[in-house]
Amino acid sequence: MSSISIKGILIGAAVDFAGGTFLGILLLIAIVASQGVEAIDDLERIAETETYWAAGLVLAGIASIIAGYVAARVAGRGELINGTLSSFLSVAIVLCFLIASWSEGLGASDLFDLVSAPVLGLFGGFLRSWQTRGRHG
Repeated sequence: MSSISIKGILIGAAVDFAGGTFLGILLLIAIVASQGVEAIDDLERIAETETYWAAGLVLAGIASIIAGYVAARVAGRGELINGTLSSFLSVAIVLCFLIASWSEGLGASDLFDLVSAPVLGLFGGFLRSWQTRGRHG
């Protein structure tokens, strides 16, 4: 338990949330600019496409990896556990949405959302661990 850093986890979670939000806004701006969106209905139609969904997953994944790396770096120890735990806020948000829409059922994309953030945070922590081993080993 001593390898867990509350500071690292909280900063990583903030990076995950803020980074995902920022990259999502950039995606939205790119869509509006490229698609010539004129009405909110156009945005809703585009948001339901597989391309938008895939792009959003990639950007959220990048944010989760960076968050895991940042959490591990701030912690200075326990890179893997701190990187993984940096996803707690993302997991909590997904769980809230799942509970709110429970009557619609649990789909494969919901399970993917729940599992991907911790796994990608772990990967970010692994990158930090790998980086520090390269210096010391």
